[in-house]
Amino acid sequence: MSSSFWQSLPRQVWVFYHYPCNDGIFAATCAYLFFKKYSANVRFIPHKTYEAYSLEPKALEHVDTVFLLDYIGNGLVEELAKNTHTVIIDHHKTAISYLQTNPDQWSSYQIELYLDDQRSACGLAWNYFSNLSRHFFQQDLIDLQLAETHFLPILRAVQDADLWLWKEQGSKEIVSGLSQQLIEYDVNSNPQVFEELVHLTVDDLVSLGKLAIEENEKMILKELQNTFVIEPLPEHKFLAVMVDSHMARLRSELGNVLAKESEKCSLLPVAAVVYPIENKLKVEDTAMQVAL
Repeated sequence: MSSSFWQSLPRQVWVFYHYPCNDGIFAATCAYLFFKKYSANVRFIPHKTYEAYSLEPKALEHVDTVFLLDYIGNGLVEELAKNTHTVIIDHHKTAISYLQTNPDQWSSYQIELYLDDQRSACGLAWNYFSNLSRHFFQQDLIDLQLAETHFLPILRAVQDADLWLWKEQGSKEIVSGLSQQLIEYDVNSNPQVFEELVHLTVDDLVSLGKLAIEENEKMILKELQNTFVIEPLPEHKFLAVMVDSHMARLRSELGNVLAKESEKCSLLPVAAVVYPIENKLKVEDTAMQVAL
């Protein structure tokens, strides 16, 4: 952390978070829990990675600090950090490489980096804001009992899923149950999103998740009947499938199952899931056991 900056708390803050994404919204919830402790003026901004953000002239004139949680945007870092202290909390290898390969290019920018590819953004954000909370307020972000019995187990499951590790007990059930809640992650459309996430219960999510997993497995098996072989490069053949927007929510799970099927067919252990998004077709590549 930048100790010189954090000698005092910012009064005007912007928080960009990756949307729509479990990791992004839980990272933003950590920021929410910290900033609700005092009367800072905070604006939360959900943002999609593939969209450019149009920054109005003088928009940041009175903003002390900007946070980028779980993504760095398309040219957004340069635009924000040239005049405003910008904290980047991220775990993506592409972002880490972009920000650390050539440190000299950032020497004139006001950047604070909190990067680690071994943890997801929400795990990093919890550590970052928890440390700040203990430093400034001598207390944890939220009540310890609530944190240990509800919020933190869910946050750990989200991190486990985002890193595709599946080491935490109940992660698959919790994350599947979370998807069944159908919570809108855009704070502009759903101002109560952070409070909703903090007060979720693990038992409820696990119960919902078990039912959802059974149904999802049936849907994935059905989609495997529609696969086809593609060869994007000579001698690089693997399976692909085109799905609708509803099935796209299971693209990671489907991609990993499909990659295994591709290997069984003596093809590369890779798969492609094609799905529509905002009048475009997006292709998500998946290598076996790894969500890319």
